[in-house]
Amino acid sequence: MLDSAERAFDEFGDEPYEPSVDRGKSLVANIPAAIALQRGDLAGLRGDAERAITFAHRALAELDEGEWMLESSARWVLAVAERLLGRLPEAERALSSSIAGWLANGEPTMVAVGCHHLGRVQRSQGRLDAALRTYQQVLEIAAAPGRPPLPAAGVAYMGMAEVAYQRGDLDAALGNITEGIELCRRFAYAPPLGTGLAALAWIRQVKGDEAGALDAIAEAGRVAPSPGVESLRNPVPTQRRGCCWPRATSSRPSAGRTSAASSLMTR
Repeated sequence: MLDSAERAFDEFGDEPYEPSVDRGKSLVANIPAAIALQRGDLAGLRGDAERAITFAHRALAELDEGEWMLESSARWVLAVAERLLGRLPEAERALSSSIAGWLANGEPTMVAVGCHHLGRVQRSQGRLDAALRTYQQVLEIAAAPGRPPLPAAGVAYMGMAEVAYQRGDLDAALGNITEGIELCRRFAYAPPLGTGLAALAWIRQVKGDEAGALDAIAEAGRVAPSPGVESLRNPVPTQRRGCCWPRATSSRPSAGRTSAASSLMTR
């Protein structure tokens, strides 16, 4: 379809076009940039980080002034690719720039999507307090006092639950993950729900609820079966004050029964 779009643009690209929304908010206001953006996104989904970076830079080079949605989206693709390569500081800078663009233009859902990835980058660096501040930013715009929380607020509760899990506070983790899952079931972006259900499986396994862990991990696979569900692996818990917090692997499946959650420890 992208090849067809390129051919059509080569033939008809000189015709005047005005998007149905403000040009800054449109993802098709600039067709060459939009095609490069989509090619970069596809490359990232296939795990081809270098190609994703190439197309993200191509999209940025094609932009005209004020096309902030395309710019923020291209920087998001760039950040995901940098994370795939393990270049976490570069990923964090690109995500922060992307989030700033969405925040400045009143896009709370996109801010939540960006913060979902930013918090994971910060946690991968062991910076749990920074991740908590990122999730708090989502709550400030998606769960303002006196108003029902937006589904995007579920991203924040999911992230806070995973931080609590890594710190060994299983009760706080369970409370946050329960609230986050309820909200993310109404969120159009599936990865936070998938990762949240996987985290719920680990929490339940540590608490000895093997059947509940199996149910949660099975649903995670149905909700977001792509490789992007990175919480399916057991995160390494943080060590605090010389004490190593318990890992989800401390609860072992009963003999003769295959545990989906346990089998994922090998991934």
